[in-house]
Amino acid sequence: ILTPESLTRARRFLDFLNVRYYFDDQKPSSSTDAGLKLDYAADLNVYESPGAWPRAFFADRISVYETPAQFMSSITRGDGRPFAAIQTSDLSQNPSLAALISDQTDRTVVPANNYQLRENRTSFEIRAPRAGVVALQETWWKGYSHAEVDGHAVEVIRMNHTFQGVIVAAGLHRVSFNYAPPRWALTLKLSAFGLVLLLGSSLIAWRLTRSAA
Repeated sequence: ILTPESLTRARRFLDFLNVRYYFDDQKPSSSTDAGLKLDYAADLNVYESPGAWPRAFFADRISVYETPAQFMSSITRGDGRPFAAIQTSDLSQNPSLAALISDQTDRTVVPANNYQLRENRTSFEIRAPRAGVVALQETWWKGYSHAEVDGHAVEVIRMNHTFQGVIVAAGLHRVSFNYAPPRWALTLKLSAFGLVLLLGSSLIAWRLTRSAA
């Protein structure tokens, strides 16, 4: 439970986590004082944070940070707008991102639209005015995170410390992220092979039973 005072302190971080709506049974001024917009007033008031980050967005620039503390400082002390950041330790594995490292003051941010959300898959459309990155505020999981841009598999980059992103060229793109075990295709093949063996064994046992009868 957040008080107006604690919400004021935590709102930048909650915006970063894409927390858009809040509920409060107190008088409207208690939450609007924390910077929220009253959307609906009843027994339970509904508030919206105008600064909540999009679930996915394009950014034409990235920033680099050394430690989680530095990254948190960028969230809590920044301008409140979404940004894409990569840790220095990951930059050496993605040297192509070096060209996008620049001052964040005039960065271009474009939210995604036309989402399709499924159990293990998130896809959306995004228009990139120039080359940059697409960040998705969903957990990056090494070996389990996979992505496609316009139907072509691309490398998933750990972005914003615990989330994921991909590099895109200028243009309108359909981007998809999904979660699957590293050897998911092999697992499916082995499962299918096991099912065939089970059915074959059952058929042989049934025929032997009928012959004995």
